[in-house]
Amino acid sequence: MTDSTIYLSKIGRVPIILHRPCLGKIKTCTVLKSRTDKWFITLSVEMDKPISMPRTGQVAGLDMGLKTYIVASDGFKVPRKRFFKVDEHDLARAQRRLEKHAKGSPERNRIKKAITHIHERIADRRNDFCHKTALDLVRRYDFMAVEDLSINSMLEEKKYSKNIADAAWAQLLQRLSCKAEEAGKTVVAVDPRGTSQMCSQCGQIVYKDISVRIHHCPHCGLHIDRDLNASLNILRLGQQSVEYRSYATMQDPGRTHKSPRF
Repeated sequence: MTDSTIYLSKIGRVPIILHRPCLGKIKTCTVLKSRTDKWFITLSVEMDKPISMPRTGQVAGLDMGLKTYIVASDGFKVPRKRFFKVDEHDLARAQRRLEKHAKGSPERNRIKKAITHIHERIADRRNDFCHKTALDLVRRYDFMAVEDLSINSMLEEKKYSKNIADAAWAQLLQRLSCKAEEAGKTVVAVDPRGTSQMCSQCGQIVYKDISVRIHHCPHCGLHIDRDLNASLNILRLGQQSVEYRSYATMQDPGRTHKSPRF
């Protein structure tokens, strides 16, 4: 393989656009064709030692939401991107045109291909955002506590299902877990129940509706953003989880702990 071509068995040398240099020994090669007739080659490589990133000494709890995509416990924020809304108008127009043509007609097939291309474009933007956001977080923090969200259950609530599906939280968490493991960083998933209601300063429960965006504790007087309060609670739970696992391992060295599934 070179920077511009790759040799495939029984096919020969094929021109490619190399995404990034292949570090390590190439073990497998998978050729895929997308629904819009685009071809991709995925290479898996074997490396003697993973490339670790420099340690920053920073830790964070990450609260994920629909108003602000990510709010970290140190105040860092990732604004939300509305991937579907950008192309929603073009998609609706193409679907209306599709209904005007008979099934099996050349024009209908052409419009169906255009609709598929729009969906692929939305998915590509979402995937690119998740990759870049996960990489930025891994570069920024050595330890990250995240919410162990039950996405399927959340999608059952019709009021927010469209926005939750567009947010692609599960995709981001999966990318974050993989990139953190490769970089030698730590990601811990915690139970998110009560993190928005509990005061991060005194631990008292302060009930509030989802429309209330400011956490004001009548017990200790803490007055901060609702999502920032939740992220501080998530960080505390994540750190407690790591301490518990370390203690359990000391008590029973043969005990293993399963990694969280995103």
